[in-house]
Amino acid sequence: MSDVPAVATASAAPETWAALLPVPCTLVVEATVAGFTVGDLLTLSPGSVVRTAHKQHAPVGIYVDRQRIALAEFEVVNDRLAVRLSELT
Repeated sequence: MSDVPAVATASAAPETWAALLPVPCTLVVEATVAGFTVGDLLTLSPGSVVRTAHKQHAPVGIYVDRQRIALAEFEVVNDRLAVRLSELT
């Protein structure tokens, strides 16, 4: 298990939210791949590298259950790819 927590910092939730805290949700980091085709999909194999449309420090969208909640930038923490939130939306 990684020594880096899934969420590095979080503010305390109000007591009235206590019942909602264990409700699962899906968090998605969106990295667009422009011009990707079904043909490209069919040629993927282990070790394939897919180039994204994002520049190194360009913000990427963070979505929870299909709703954008933030913008972030990719970074490496220890040996793991991570995202650092830059703006809540």
